[in-house]
Amino acid sequence: MRPKSAETVSAETMEHDAAADRCCQVQGVPEDCFVHVFKFFNAPQLCFMARVCRDFRRLSQADMFWKKICISEYCDDVATMEDTFACMLKDASPTYWKSMFKALLNSRIELQFTAGPRQGDSQVIDTSGGPCLLGRSRYNHVCILHDEMVSRKHAIIVRSNNRYWIRDVGGINRTFINKRVIVQHTDYALRINDQVEMGSSTFIIRLVRSDADVQARSKAEDRQQRETMATGEQ
Repeated sequence: MRPKSAETVSAETMEHDAAADRCCQVQGVPEDCFVHVFKFFNAPQLCFMARVCRDFRRLSQADMFWKKICISEYCDDVATMEDTFACMLKDASPTYWKSMFKALLNSRIELQFTAGPRQGDSQVIDTSGGPCLLGRSRYNHVCILHDEMVSRKHAIIVRSNNRYWIRDVGGINRTFINKRVIVQHTDYALRINDQVEMGSSTFIIRLVRSDADVQARSKAEDRQQRETMATGEQ
C-alpha cells in the first residue's frame, strides 16, 4: 500500500477538523429544531446535509424524512408503493424508506389505458434516449392511432431531476391531468395513479421496477439460497 503524501495527510486532517468544528457549532441546539427544518428538505438537500457533519449525517438517514419525500414526489398511496417495490426491500431495515426512494428513482413509467381506442393496453416507456413522444402519428413512441381527438404530435414525457414530466406540445385538443387542464408548453410532474386524458383516450400512470433492479434482486436471492444450502450440507 502506497504511503500517503504529506499534502494528502494535511488535507484529510483539515477536512476532519472542519467537520469537527461544524459539529461543535450545532452542539447545544435542540435536535427537534433541526428535525423541523429537515422535514422541508428534498432528497438532494438531505444528501448535502449528510456531508456537513456527523450529527447531520445521522439525522439525514432518518426514515421519516425519506417516507415524506416518497409520498410527496411519487404517490400518496403508501400501499401502492409497497405492493410494487416492497418485495425488493427488507421490512426491518432502518433505511426502509430510503431504499424505497432508490427503487422509485430507478423505476420506469408505464401507461395503462382505461379509455379510448387502446383501452386495456399498457405500455412501458423508455426516456433514456430522450423525450417520449405521444400522439396519433405512427412515428410517436406512444401511438394512439385511431383517436381522432388526439393530435399527430400531442404531448411528450421527459425525465428530469429524477422525476417524470409531461408537456402538452400544442395540440388542438388539450391535455388533462386528474380532470384539470394543463397549460401547453409547460412541464407537469407525473405521480403514481395520475389520470391523463388526451382526446377520448385516458391512461393511468404506474411505475414498474427496472430490469436492473429485478435482476439484482434475483441474483441476491440465488446467492442467499446457495449459502443456505451450503450451510445445511455442513
